[in-house]
Formats: sequence, structure tokens, C-alpha cells
Amino acid sequence: MKKLQLTGSLLIGHGMIDEEHIHLASLVNKSMEAIASGARHLCADTISEIVDKLGLHFETEERIMAELGYPDAFSHSEHHVECMNKLLMIQERCSKADCMGEDCILDVVGLFVDDLISADMGFKGHLQLIGYRA
Repeated sequence: MKKLQLTGSLLIGHGMIDEEHIHLASLVNKSMEAIASGARHLCADTISEIVDKLGLHFETEERIMAELGYPDAFSHSEHHVECMNKLLMIQERCSKADCMGEDCILDVVGLFVDDLISADMGFKGHLQLIGYRA
């Protein structure tokens, strides 16, 4: 499985948010490495860390969106709730004996990409519109 990499086009242009996205991607990659090495218990530990870090990230992102007057902040927040609920289901599945290994990680990657591409790119457009510079 290829590593998750954030290219320049996936960075939104806010230093703190971009740093958090990069850190989250590194945790996803850590889970992939655990699965590839056959250490599923490490994958479950890393997914727990992703849950914790993603919750903090969503709080930070929502605060920044409010501070910068992002008009879709409320719907973005609702999207975060949906993402977190899906991730918690993955975490539960992964922490049990029925962890599906690579499928679990692919589900996490799907959530990450969905949040970053479908949701955060709207905020990137807002940052560009207001002339925000990191």
C-alpha cells in the first residue's frame, strides 16, 4: 500500500491546519506500516491516536474557521461529526479481533481524503478569497 502524501495542492494555506493535516497523514502511514508488518495491535493503537488527534484537530479547525468568518463553518462542523462517528466505528472494529487490517486503514484513508478534499478545499477557497496568508 502506498503512503499517504499531502502534495502542495492538498495544503489549504493555513500553517496550523496544514501542519495538523501532515501529522494526521503520518499517523495514517504509521497504521499502514503496522498492518504491512503484521502488527495489527499497533494499528489499533495508532487508530486510537488518530481518533484523539483528529478530535483536537477538528476543534482547532472549527475555531479558526469561526475566527476567519468562514460562512460554511456550521455545515463543516456537521461534516466533522459524521467523520468522527465513522472513525469511532472503525476504531471499535479495529480494536476487536475482527480487525480487517488493510481494509480498516483504507477506510481511514477514505475518511481523511473525504474530509481534506471535499470539505477543507471549500475553506481553502475562503482563505484565498479573503486574501489570507499563512
